[in-house]
Amino acid sequence: MLTFTEQELTERDVGRPDELPQLIATPGVHWLNVVGVHDTRLLEALGATLRLHPLTVEDLASLGQRPKVEEYEDYLFMVARMLRPSATGGALRSEQFSLVLRAGLLVTFQEADGDPFGPLRERLRQGSRSRGRGMGADYLAYAVIDLVVDQYFAVLEGYGDELEVMEEEVLDSPARSQMERVNRLKRDLLVIRRAAWPLRDALASLLRTEPVYFTRAVKDYVRDAHDHAVQVVDAVETQRELVTGIHDLYLTTLNVRMNDVMKVLTIIATIFIPLTFLAGIYGMNFDHMPEYHWRWAYPALWLVMLGIAGGMIVYFRRRGWF
Repeated sequence: MLTFTEQELTERDVGRPDELPQLIATPGVHWLNVVGVHDTRLLEALGATLRLHPLTVEDLASLGQRPKVEEYEDYLFMVARMLRPSATGGALRSEQFSLVLRAGLLVTFQEADGDPFGPLRERLRQGSRSRGRGMGADYLAYAVIDLVVDQYFAVLEGYGDELEVMEEEVLDSPARSQMERVNRLKRDLLVIRRAAWPLRDALASLLRTEPVYFTRAVKDYVRDAHDHAVQVVDAVETQRELVTGIHDLYLTTLNVRMNDVMKVLTIIATIFIPLTFLAGIYGMNFDHMPEYHWRWAYPALWLVMLGIAGGMIVYFRRRGWF
């Protein structure tokens, strides 16, 4: 748990939910981050201590929730999804993230271990240089939401660079491994799309709420986060189109190369048609064929065959067929 005012900041671990009322009663802004939402008893105890509605506790424990914003009597509840890129280059994973905001208190819930909010904590530790130290819990909630949205930009920027490289590789030397990367990117972008679209709608509904939990000044920042979410959605759609374009480019490049191969083979086969015809005639075992007894019949036949082949090659070249 992190408690701060403009002058000081303290951090402590909270062992039991029943310790919270005394800690929250102290002056300042309080930020409690709960890691892991699989312990139902812990969530129920937190819900009882913080006077959360049973539906809120149920949503906290139910993973796979669609991003949304709900207003209750004395707090605001929001569900969103954070992105967790795989360190080994595997599939992208989205993690449920929730927050409860009331006067002077922000409680965040993350599904898995890790510290996705570390950069925000570092900014708060900077003292008076941090804008958040002089603001309330509503600004802290905005900063958390903005950090989550920025994760989307970081992931999409990496995908954009990968798509540029992949497009050049497909043009130079298309390979089956590139299609495996395209399919992975297509799945990852679908994960981002399913998380970003409802997040954009949730932030839009947040802007429509009464200025009870977010002051008008902080709502300007929330509006900026909403604009970023809109940009994320647009970027996702653009990259999905790029992935589809690269897939089509791969198939087109393969077809062009196959057509080139077939054209060369067809030209070779066409050249050998008259040569095969001549070889077939003079390969027949008839007794009375005058050419058999000509002294220069064999070299003459070679000259005729080479002349036919050369003439056809010149003709094909002039027509631009190869």
